[in-house]
Amino acid sequence: MNNLRIKKSEVVIVIISAIFASIITNLPSHLSLMLSSTFLVVLVVLWSFIFIAAMIWAGSIVIKALFDVAVGLSLTIFLVQAYCGPMVMRTAASDQALKALVFLGLAYVSYDFLVRIYRGSKELLQSVKEVDGKWSTGSVLLCGLILLFIAAFALLIYQVMTPIVTSFCIYN
Repeated sequence: MNNLRIKKSEVVIVIISAIFASIITNLPSHLSLMLSSTFLVVLVVLWSFIFIAAMIWAGSIVIKALFDVAVGLSLTIFLVQAYCGPMVMRTAASDQALKALVFLGLAYVSYDFLVRIYRGSKELLQSVKEVDGKWSTGSVLLCGLILLFIAAFALLIYQVMTPIVTSFCIYN
């Protein structure tokens, strides 16, 4: 092989190519069935990875926003729970004042949460956008999928928070 100046890696590639070509030409019906089922499995696995990546990306945006607003949310819930304790003298005026405070606190926390989600989504769109400034179909689909998951996670947070807020003693 040294006289012909052929490398061992080239020989291995030629042998693998010849074996692959002989398999394709000798077993066309079996191979086509095997390749079609393999292609379907590979396609499902690929789409699963894309969905999981989109969910992780959306989840990181929502969790970062939730961590940032957790202090205000925790303070609002703590104030109401302390007010609803057994040693507090409740009056109608103080109930109304706390209702207003809870409304303003939750409105601010909700606004701050949505602003942080918007900023995270804006960063996402900037990072997915292609270099030349044009959007490919894949980029649009990926961003749409991530934004859909962000909305789903925000809805789940709303569904968790609704029973907590409606169970406050000032609303009973």
